[in-house]
Amino acid sequence: MPPTIRSPRTIEEIKGKLNSHSSIVLYGQPVSLSTLRSNAAATLPIIYYPSGSEQDRKYKIQIQSVGHSLGQIEIKNGTNSDGVSHTAMYNTGDFIRHVRVTCTDLSTLRTFSLDAYVPYS
Repeated sequence: MPPTIRSPRTIEEIKGKLNSHSSIVLYGQPVSLSTLRSNAAATLPIIYYPSGSEQDRKYKIQIQSVGHSLGQIEIKNGTNSDGVSHTAMYNTGDFIRHVRVTCTDLSTLRTFSLDAYVPYS
């Protein structure tokens, strides 16, 4: 599989599990998701495709949570009896992680990166 196919698959695996699992298995290698959930900026250990075995390695896959947020959002929650709006401010970093997957072809050193905003809480 070329890097352009592998990166979206990796993001989809993370999206499906970040909210409810502490770890997943990607390409036969265990990956802890706790670090992505607990830190705004985090880099997970490198994994390899098709396996971690040195003679089988064709692609290097790096997963990281990029350390910035989309800022705060204001959510209006109706009005009280005096007509005053109820609003609440939320930091998007508490609900969404900016995740970057970088895949490098080890024979050509060509790199492909994919960024996604992944919900969790």
